[in-house]
Amino acid sequence: MTNNPDPKGGLSFEVALPNTETKAALLDVRAKINLETINLEQLQREIGLI
Repeated sequence: MTNNPDPKGGLSFEVALPNTETKAALLDVRAKINLETINLEQLQREIGLI
């Protein structure tokens, strides 16, 4: 971020507000509800890395 400053003095990336689905997920995490336990190997399989 410090290597590519915006010439206008702003951030070098777009800032976006979370959508409704993301807001709901963040609230669930904070409330510790609707959580799922997964290990690294399961995650890698789920996203197709192995």
